[in-house]
Amino acid sequence: MGRRACPYFTGFLVTAVVLVILFVFSVHPLEAKRTVRVAAEPNLPMASVNDRGEGEGLFMDILRYVAHYEGWAVSYVSCDWEHCLEMMRNGKIDLLAAIAFSEDRAGYADFTGNSIVSNWGQVYAVRGESVDSFMQLEGRRLVAVKGDTHNIALRDMLFRFGVTAEFVEVGNYEQVFRELKAGRADAGVVNRFFGLLHEDAHDVRRTNLIFNPIELRFAAPKGKSPDLIAALDRYIETLKTDRNSPYYYSLRRWTGIAGRKDYPAWVRWAVVSVIAIACLVLLHNLILRMRVKSRTARLEKEILERVQADEALLREKDRELALTENAPFGMVMIAGDGTYRYANPKFTEMFGYILNDVPDGRTWFRKAYPDREYRHRVIGAWLEMVERFTPGENRAYENRVICADGTEKIVNFTPVRLHDGEILITMEDITARRMAENQLVKYRNHLEELVAERTAELEVARERAESADHLKSAFLATMSHELRTPLNSIIGFTGLLVQGLAGPINDEQRKQLGMVQNSSRHLLDLINDVLDISKIEAGQLDIEAESFDLMASIDRVVGLVTPLAEKKGLALSLRTAGEIGTFVGDRRRVEQIIINLVNNSIKFTEKGFVEISCAARDGDVVLTVRDSGIGIDAGDLDRIFNPFQQVDTGLSRRHEGTGLGLSITRKLVDMMGGQISVQSVIGEGSTFTVVFPAQRKEEA
Repeated sequence: MGRRACPYFTGFLVTAVVLVILFVFSVHPLEAKRTVRVAAEPNLPMASVNDRGEGEGLFMDILRYVAHYEGWAVSYVSCDWEHCLEMMRNGKIDLLAAIAFSEDRAGYADFTGNSIVSNWGQVYAVRGESVDSFMQLEGRRLVAVKGDTHNIALRDMLFRFGVTAEFVEVGNYEQVFRELKAGRADAGVVNRFFGLLHEDAHDVRRTNLIFNPIELRFAAPKGKSPDLIAALDRYIETLKTDRNSPYYYSLRRWTGIAGRKDYPAWVRWAVVSVIAIACLVLLHNLILRMRVKSRTARLEKEILERVQADEALLREKDRELALTENAPFGMVMIAGDGTYRYANPKFTEMFGYILNDVPDGRTWFRKAYPDREYRHRVIGAWLEMVERFTPGENRAYENRVICADGTEKIVNFTPVRLHDGEILITMEDITARRMAENQLVKYRNHLEELVAERTAELEVARERAESADHLKSAFLATMSHELRTPLNSIIGFTGLLVQGLAGPINDEQRKQLGMVQNSSRHLLDLINDVLDISKIEAGQLDIEAESFDLMASIDRVVGLVTPLAEKKGLALSLRTAGEIGTFVGDRRRVEQIIINLVNNSIKFTEKGFVEISCAARDGDVVLTVRDSGIGIDAGDLDRIFNPFQQVDTGLSRRHEGTGLGLSITRKLVDMMGGQISVQSVIGEGSTFTVVFPAQRKEEA
């Protein structure tokens, strides 16, 4: 009989396998799956990668759920937190799990709009260490994860409190507990879920110091995978609206809330069969087992109730610790029934109420909003907002509040609904800010009158300025003619006398005439400088744009100043680098700039050299004049380009000049769109550098 049934059974089995394969292939057609690389640091219960390369934790459960329905193949990468962030910045991964949003990270990452869970930082200490406030961290050795948001937040908090501590940074939270257990640090910082799961295994003590409430999300490299972020947001939003979804099952599983254990059907049938057989064999044993089972059930129920009570007490303690006494803003915790569970000292300082004064929302609304009509509007808006609140969401609003002393304040309220139904509200006094804004509005309303008055004043000033400008223009025209003409005549006729064209002269006469000629030229240069600076400041100096050979102009300047250098025994040299070519600009003003710089170097150099160099760099022309002169003190570098300014080196009586040369040079360079700079060392010399923006002839 058994042999005859075998072929039928085999045929049935083959048929069943074929049907299953056809069903699977019909439901899941063969197609290339998208591989998603997700990274996580060792951070259970949030996210981690085990030794088999499998993802574990709340975030990984949700990712596997989404990947199953989206048809993704998930590849897991384990890394220290800093390395995880580096791979995110370099685009070497597709997703990073359990990361908090920050403005800095938003520069290189896209975040899911929906958060997975709220978390905060928890300070742990070595057994026997007394750490009960942030002030007791003074001089302590703290260990934290490099790049972790809680590490950054604690550093900032201690800095604002004026507490100095030594920070030691490690790669992940596991290493933080190892350092504490080994006694190499006094205290350490981890997130609260990791601490609750691992604190017993490392023999560390949880302190009452918690801070930095955050929301953890998925993130992807900036602009790389918007479809991944969009898909995750869709599924997360759907999962969080269903209390029986895999999201809440995984949340209970990984955060320590025990779920109901569901045994396979064959196990239940096996147990029933064994019990049935046992009932038939020994009725007495069955009765005993029923009694034992009843007693065990009662004990399990009592144990479960005790565990749940302990967990409730633990959550209560965590909530109270979260509302740190040192917060710079007011905070209250409101239970689901509307009672106020906690109010921090800043709340009392801000409003003058203690917790007993406002035990619930009804009392708060009655005292804070005594005007009945206004109170009803506030309550209506609050109830409408609470009805649409989802866990982790926060919405800011502001109201006018009457304090215990009768004063009115404008307060910004930011409520956040927690996953257990309670609401945490932070409060900021913005009265001063709103008063300033009202003053600004008031000022803006009178702005037209102020503008009209100011316009009238400016019109009078403009007329005066135009009148002064006309007088200045007339003065410049008169000076240009009345001073230059006689000076040019003096210089010309003196030159004729020196050359002997008017008759022979002796050496003493030639010397005296030379002094007259030099003084006249110096006076003409002075007048030219004054007229140039006046024209520049009056906007009457035009810069021409013509093509010319820049190197020929530099050679011409070198020829003009060579006698001056030779007279003082200075070595004057010219160096060029690269092809300069044709330059488009004002040839006369470019030569004036070079002459001013070279003359300045020769004037203040007693021995050594003056070097002129010209080179093409990145499309621009760079002109450098370097000397071995007396140098300029660092404190005087900013004022040498001011009109009529000369550096007091103790040699001012030995050097002529008006202090206009460098000022004119700088203004001419600016008008040409260039730049001028100077570097100098006292006793070693100075280097002036001018950068002319190169313009091609066809662009001119």
